[in-house]
Amino acid sequence: MKKYFIRPILSLIVAVNVFSADGREGLDEVLEVSKRLSGIFDSSRQASTNPSYFVVKLQACAAVVEPENTYLYVEQTATEFSNKPYRQRIYRISWDETSKTVESRIFKIMNQDSLVGACDQNRKPMILPDDLVDIECAVNLKQDGNLFVGSTPQGGCRSNFGGASTSTSQVTLEENLIRAWDRRSEEHTSELQSPCNLVCRLLLEKK
Repeated sequence: MKKYFIRPILSLIVAVNVFSADGREGLDEVLEVSKRLSGIFDSSRQASTNPSYFVVKLQACAAVVEPENTYLYVEQTATEFSNKPYRQRIYRISWDETSKTVESRIFKIMNQDSLVGACDQNRKPMILPDDLVDIECAVNLKQDGNLFVGSTPQGGCRSNFGGASTSTSQVTLEENLIRAWDRRSEEHTSELQSPCNLVCRLLLEKK
């Protein structure tokens, strides 16, 4: 059976950057999102029930970029193919005063090869601010009971994955589980390497 793997849009990472009158509003939410995104996750259970899916490993750890904020560095690896990640990102998560949500903004990393395996070291990886590229994509997460639920902005984010021009994502954070639903534009869908083409669902469980 031919297999495919999904690129999660996730790598949701954290920068604690709370701006409010008392300096406290949104802080608890930002810290909780950071906690839920930190650690090692994989999709092995999902792959075991659907052999069309490869196992995806996501590992996130605290990183140092600049002193005003707290960041996570994230690697995603298709473990059946390689120990080298196919995706490395920094995400900055801050409290959005206007929407009253936690915004997770995604950054590409220049010279990222030197960071491979950084989460397995005894010190936080260090990235210079000038080495980050804002890809103008974010997920806004709102607390709903014991969940954090959110999505990319209307219209999605620019994408060059599998020939799609844009992608959107809906994300749910449970205490030990990340659920991501990726939707990609219909342009060039024949090139998309995914068992579900336009809509893909990924379940990442914390280990």
